[in-house]
Amino acid sequence: MTFPDKQSLDLKQAELAEKYAKENIELGNLKGSVFVRDNKKIGMVSLNFDEVEGPYLSYENEKSSKLKFENGNLIPPRLRFSEYSFDETERRFIGIVEYAGNCIDGVEKARYEMSFDTKYVCVVSGQIVHIKEDQGEKSKVFGDDVIYINTDQSTVDKDTAKRLETEGATAKTIDVFRGPTCKYDNRMVNDNVFVWTKISMMRCCRLVLNVDLYTFYLIFIRLMLFLLYYVPI
Repeated sequence: MTFPDKQSLDLKQAELAEKYAKENIELGNLKGSVFVRDNKKIGMVSLNFDEVEGPYLSYENEKSSKLKFENGNLIPPRLRFSEYSFDETERRFIGIVEYAGNCIDGVEKARYEMSFDTKYVCVVSGQIVHIKEDQGEKSKVFGDDVIYINTDQSTVDKDTAKRLETEGATAKTIDVFRGPTCKYDNRMVNDNVFVWTKISMMRCCRLVLNVDLYTFYLIFIRLMLFLLYYVPI
């Protein structure tokens, strides 16, 4: 069964894509970034800040591509923000996602209010305000209910957790950057193909030991020699 709302939503998404393609997208340091939700993969309600198509929520992963609105319509692979603003000085993004008459748990649209850390490795604070058809609102808080982490972790180092603490990130978000259990190497290859692998044990150990690279390698080599000569196989 099809519904008029699906056609309206598809048309809206096409119009937004065309609109943003013609405009000079003002996304500052967010341009080209992809933030994954709750340690999931790209395309599982990830936040994509495309410099051509503009910002959108991606449902392109196979597990998310079959998600539907309450009326049975499929959620579009790319659900674009109908309007948004980005204050680069405050590192604050505000955007609205509209469902064009479709609903998810009674929600007709959502307002994303996000503040990022100084190196844009995560969303440190803000909320998602779900606006319902009965005019009611329900919010999810970034850092507590929802965590978004940048897939590009090239700027993450041993001081990241401490820095995020001073910048107002929640304990739940900071834990993602503290210790070997939370270090991930996220890479995007080709067209939105997501490779999710735990970061190497060597880097994790170095972060835990909090030593310089030269000292770490000395410790690592001595440990390997010990295991080689003294631990029976």
